Amino acid sequence: CGAPLHGIEATPHFPNQQNPMTQEQSEMFSMAGITPDQEIDGIPVRDWATYLGRSAPYYTIIFHRMEQTRRKIFPSLCGFFFGPLFLLYRKVWIVGAASAAISALCSVPTLLMMILASNNPSAQPAEFLLAAQQICSILSILLQVALMLYSFYIIRWDGARKIRRFRQQASSAEEYQRLLQKKSAPSWVGILVYLGILVVLSLLLAPFFGPHLEEALLGPLTLF
Repeated sequence: CGAPLHGIEATPHFPNQQNPMTQEQSEMFSMAGITPDQEIDGIPVRDWATYLGRSAPYYTIIFHRMEQTRRKIFPSLCGFFFGPLFLLYRKVWIVGAASAAISALCSVPTLLMMILASNNPSAQPAEFLLAAQQICSILSILLQVALMLYSFYIIRWDGARKIRRFRQQASSAEEYQRLLQKKSAPSWVGILVYLGILVVLSLLLAPFFGPHLEEALLGPLTLF
């Protein structure tokens, strides 16, 4: 149209034959009516398959359905039960870490009440602590429901963003494929780091708990 193109970077396109799909992936995509060259968020299915790893057919079929229906919601049991761990496992670092931090903060009032009960079972928590516990419980449930409904969309959004960045960084098709494979999900690193942090926090908080910790956790113990 005659407008200057200075400062505008074109997205490089690399030939798709550089990352052939496995026979199992091809069969599963064929059964779902998806071709390797079909695009999801402007990215060929075969590139998604390389990036997503072993579970690529499962996730790609869901992403395809979401794009067809233009919906961001797709229920995930892993998102409901494991929440932040699920996102960290899929290498969604920012949202996974943020949701883990929110989940940890929501557990603070309950933790304080456990410390109080373990040191003095007859003590009554302050009203503000009881209110904080109720509010945090509601927030925790809302976070759990949100992750159940939007985990797949978050994984798709994060994956598309990374794959586009790999395209820009790569100077050749071979380098592009190396980046897809090197950065492919999933990974246990995030989960191990998360669990390690929980262990460290548990050790740091252990001295604050009193002799009645078991009663605070399980309630008054009776033999019959």
